[in-house]
Amino acid sequence: MTLTVPTEAAARPRPARRWPRRTSSLQHPGEGLPRFFGWLLLTALAVTTVYPFVFLTINSLKTDAEYTDSPYALPGGMNWSNFSTFLFDRGGLQSLGNSLLVIVFAVPTCVLLATLVGYAVAKLRFRGKRLVYSSFVALVLVPGQVLIIPLFLLFSEVGLVGSKWSVFLAYVASNLPFGVFLLAAAIRTVPTDLMEAARIDGAGPLRTLVSVVMPVARAGIMTFGLLAFQAMWNELTLALLLTPSPDDRLLTPTLALLPGRYSTDEPLLMAGLVVGSIPMALAVVFFARYLEKGAIAGSSR
Repeated sequence: MTLTVPTEAAARPRPARRWPRRTSSLQHPGEGLPRFFGWLLLTALAVTTVYPFVFLTINSLKTDAEYTDSPYALPGGMNWSNFSTFLFDRGGLQSLGNSLLVIVFAVPTCVLLATLVGYAVAKLRFRGKRLVYSSFVALVLVPGQVLIIPLFLLFSEVGLVGSKWSVFLAYVASNLPFGVFLLAAAIRTVPTDLMEAARIDGAGPLRTLVSVVMPVARAGIMTFGLLAFQAMWNELTLALLLTPSPDDRLLTPTLALLPGRYSTDEPLLMAGLVVGSIPMALAVVFFARYLEKGAIAGSSR
């Protein structure tokens, strides 16, 4: 018969296991109030954002008599004649194509130039770098309305007024300073060790930009691309002055000139506004994750 002598650890009484107490929001009502008001604020923002588009869509399906009778009532039927009239009779389809043609080339050009200049002023060493960067930052502070007359006179001298090239150049030039300012800040966050490793492997400045800098700063680059697309798509003054011909007119001038002098067909105008808002909504949906990453990266700096 063998006797087992209890060890000191086994002889100690085990403390009772204490489970964390669950506290509900009913016991501490003050803790749930900030969350409730946060959800209430977000819901209010969502409603105020979605409501204009819903209002435009509902009224674009009405006749002029239905809209005059009650702008807030539902349409009596699906009346698509306003969309066909705007697209085919009022030049909406041609102006939509002109806007897409200009902006599809202007946005990548502006993003490419801003990336190159932002990379140069953020990571490279050359004489006059501070002067170059300060010049772009100073242009950000200049109101866009100040540049309207000089740009119009310049394009008039070279014979570009009435051409889509004038709008293309104006859009690139007006959005480039903000792009340099934004992308220079984004590229500064790229670790220098990664760039030094690429240089040791034999990569030059351009190869380092393509293989190292752009993948790391992709969120900032895509964010600027989306902001540039929004600014170009919603711009009116330059597009109205530089393309007076109906054949070269962009979408925003077409919408601005759609109302008559003495009467306005509101459902027709709202159909045009719905058509003009669809490309911007699709761009936000497809690039929302990059916009979110860019906002998070900017707030964490």
